[in-house]
Amino acid sequence: MIILKVKCEDAKEAISIAGQLLVDNGFCNENYKNKMLDFFDEFGSYIVVDEHIAMPHARPEDGALKSGFSVVTLDPPINFGNEDNDPVSIVFGLVGTNSDEHINTITKLADLCNSPNFVKSLINCNNLEEAKALLT
Repeated sequence: MIILKVKCEDAKEAISIAGQLLVDNGFCNENYKNKMLDFFDEFGSYIVVDEHIAMPHARPEDGALKSGFSVVTLDPPINFGNEDNDPVSIVFGLVGTNSDEHINTITKLADLCNSPNFVKSLINCNNLEEAKALLT
């Protein structure tokens, strides 16, 4: 569930692409994806969790079917409205079937993102095999 070097008009398009990957692969239903967009409309750039990284999500009851995440890298990076961490280059679409799974997924991604050179390497990936190797 990885798409590299996507050109997006805005944050909502990037979130929609990350959400659609989750829908297409059976991790959530369409309602969950729509709620990801609604949360961004309502709460704004809180999903930008670190420099270059956004983690859009919704609540498990909004249509989560199984836990996991999608990855979309953006080229060029786009602003999500977070002065401290824009522009965003990586969107991790998150889905968890319960709050424990949701926190577990975020923790695993945070550990990866804190690994030396991970973020820069993922941003610079040009092929899926390279990206998959970084994520495992």
